[in-house]
Amino acid sequence: MTTASSSRFLIVTLLATFVALCILFAPYLAVFVLASVFGISFQPFNRKLRTIFGTNGAALISVIAVALLVVIILTVVVAQVVAEAGSILTALQSGTFAPDSAIAVVQAKMTALFPSAGIDVLASFQEALSWLLRQTGSVFQSIAGGVVTLFLTLFALYYWFKDSEKFRMETLRIIPLSREDAAGILDRLTLSVHSLIRGTLVVALIQGVVAGVGFVIFGVPNAFLWASITVFAALIPTLGTTIIILPMVAYLALSGHMLSAAGLAVWGMSAVGLIDNILGPKLMSRGTNMHPFFTLLSVLGGVRLFGPIGVFAGPLLVSLFFAVCYTYSSRQD
Repeated sequence: MTTASSSRFLIVTLLATFVALCILFAPYLAVFVLASVFGISFQPFNRKLRTIFGTNGAALISVIAVALLVVIILTVVVAQVVAEAGSILTALQSGTFAPDSAIAVVQAKMTALFPSAGIDVLASFQEALSWLLRQTGSVFQSIAGGVVTLFLTLFALYYWFKDSEKFRMETLRIIPLSREDAAGILDRLTLSVHSLIRGTLVVALIQGVVAGVGFVIFGVPNAFLWASITVFAALIPTLGTTIIILPMVAYLALSGHMLSAAGLAVWGMSAVGLIDNILGPKLMSRGTNMHPFFTLLSVLGGVRLFGPIGVFAGPLLVSLFFAVCYTYSSRQD
């Protein structure tokens, strides 16, 4: 067999086996993505532990720390959100609200201001909530059925912490690129994970927490639920937390709590806004800068294509594309 024939055979075999591997491992995409994200994010913590407990001990302690963090956060957040959402759903199904409830207050004000418009706040809220539940239903189902995925992720994470350098060297060896180009792509992906986690998701989480504190202080009902929604709103470029905080300010003003409304408005512009304008750029500067609009589209597209894990998979896929494009363009210079 000639050299050209051998090369063609190897390329066809490589492509065929690659496609087969993608099909084989597709059900475990969440495991690979989560293990990679947690592994890169907690690698500095793991390195510090290595000096005390050694490689194996540090890997085990790091995995236990990640497991406790994930379980505690999921338990607290899901339980509280479900409880507050349940109370709203009960009121919606019965169609009865306390005179001082948000919907009753807004309905009374709308009727007084526009008596002939026939505005039905309850029907509008029911429609909006139904849409929201349809979008988030799959997320809660995935969380409820994700015990196996979580176990496999922690199992993979242990080997990530233990053998990450070996994995990196093997990856550099088998990628059909020069060592410099392959290392550049991996380094840019690593920076993208740090940028995504610290510069986008962490900032959104902090904004949600700070907004929640403001909701509690100024008397917004179901503060934890709205704070959780604020986290997702913070991912939207330009508008961000405003699309949640502004309606809360309007509710407080319409219900006659003008001082609380003014206080929440100031809180939103100062405490929440400063986090986005100061902390966000500082954290993003430590990684690769992906435009917020592309971050939003990659998150939404990732969730649509991959489910909840798309929050990470989408931006990583876009980051891989840009890393390869950067490597290719640098070789043309």
